[in-house]
Amino acid sequence: MLAVAGLTGCGQQSPPAPSVDVSQLRGATIQPLQAQPVLEEVPPAIPEAPLAGKPQVAEVAKLKAGARYWQNFAKLQTSLPVTAQSPQAGRPAEPPSNAVDPTPQVIDGYRVVDFKQLTKYIFKVPDDPVTEPAAKEMLGENEIPEDVQALNKQKIALKGYMLPLRTEDGKVVEFLVMANQALCCFGAVPKITEYVSVRMPEGRGVNELKDIPITVFGTFKVGAIVENDYVVGLYEMTGHTLNGPIDL
Repeated sequence: MLAVAGLTGCGQQSPPAPSVDVSQLRGATIQPLQAQPVLEEVPPAIPEAPLAGKPQVAEVAKLKAGARYWQNFAKLQTSLPVTAQSPQAGRPAEPPSNAVDPTPQVIDGYRVVDFKQLTKYIFKVPDDPVTEPAAKEMLGENEIPEDVQALNKQKIALKGYMLPLRTEDGKVVEFLVMANQALCCFGAVPKITEYVSVRMPEGRGVNELKDIPITVFGTFKVGAIVENDYVVGLYEMTGHTLNGPIDL
């Protein structure tokens, strides 16, 4: 007689199996083991919903506050008008069509002019004297915009930077008004449309104001300025008054 014992997991020893008469098994056909069904995992039980009851006062207050917040948020989103100020994805906001330009159009009878208007086109300047046929032809091909021509002999106010040219008795009597500070302070060569030559009346020099924006009031002139047969400028002014920084 042979006793067979099996061990179970976790180090515990199973109880001894009953004795089997081996002589009875001799010559018997061994039956194949039947496959055991695969055990499916049983999902954890879903906890039952708590019984309906009256929540605590603090929890009710939180729920009411949250509901009011999202209700107000939804109302705000639907009530906002769609305007040009609402930026779209990847595009900057645009000003509304009815926006008012804060820049004054006229100051004390002087029309406010911006350098953007004066520099928006290209004026070709010949290197040769204007007495040469090629230079005359080049000058004749230039076209000054009508809105710029309309400023000729008009009283304007122009903002820019001063580059003194001539002084008398400690006062500046002739200077250039430059479109930006780089042209007058860092040696950059300006285009002929980026500066205006200003001459003050006799005995009415002005203080030197460098490195700060100034505003010049005077009579504007448009047309090629020729000195010694060479074109040296396009715009000039007879200065009336000069103010320091004015935010035009």
